[in-house]
Amino acid sequence: MSSLAAQLLGRTRSAVLGTLFLRPEVSLDVRELARLAGVSAGSLHRELRTLSEVGLLVRQEIGRQVYYRANQASPVFAELAGLLRKTSGLADVLREA
Repeated sequence: MSSLAAQLLGRTRSAVLGTLFLRPEVSLDVRELARLAGVSAGSLHRELRTLSEVGLLVRQEIGRQVYYRANQASPVFAELAGLLRKTSGLADVLREA
């Protein structure tokens, strides 16, 4: 059964946003983000580009590595993080416990 966030946002997008918005202090490269979100790195690139372009993610290049993190300065950060916490975040909390 898929989460409400996956139904609203799509599986890959909700996985990416959930991974980054529920841990806004963390910057992840594409491989690590794909592993944690449970999606393929190939399908992830398009989502990361789109989410960066609309200002939800911050893209940072360090040497040859590219890192992404949630943009806490985005006007919708708090609301979107709250929505993700309520829809997909609960499962993550229970799984970790």
